[in-house]
Amino acid sequence: MHFEIVSLALALPQIRQGTIKPLAVFTEKRIAVLPDVPTIAEAGYPGAHYVSWYGIYVPSATPDALAEQINRAINKALLNPDVQRQLAVADIPGKPMSLKELATLMKADHDKLTSVVKASGMTPQ
Repeated sequence: MHFEIVSLALALPQIRQGTIKPLAVFTEKRIAVLPDVPTIAEAGYPGAHYVSWYGIYVPSATPDALAEQINRAINKALLNPDVQRQLAVADIPGKPMSLKELATLMKADHDKLTSVVKASGMTPQ
């Protein structure tokens, strides 16, 4: 069986067309747009939930002050109710955060996903 873990934003159009079948969502709670799809815990894998997130990146040579300025502008946009509504459609939490918080999140996600892959016996390809 072939399977893939993808974001809801990518999968939802195909789910609605019937070209793919969702087996579970990786959220802690069922999601509004797919209320009949179980969570990963309900499917038998407690502790494997995952919250999708998106980051915006700049080249590594970007001056810190400019990166901070861009981050502040993005965080301001994320507070806009229209932006929040658009993100909610794809069940993406629009959470403003600092550059340091993003780095911490990225490391935690990497560590968690590495342990999940190792525990599963999968070979990354």
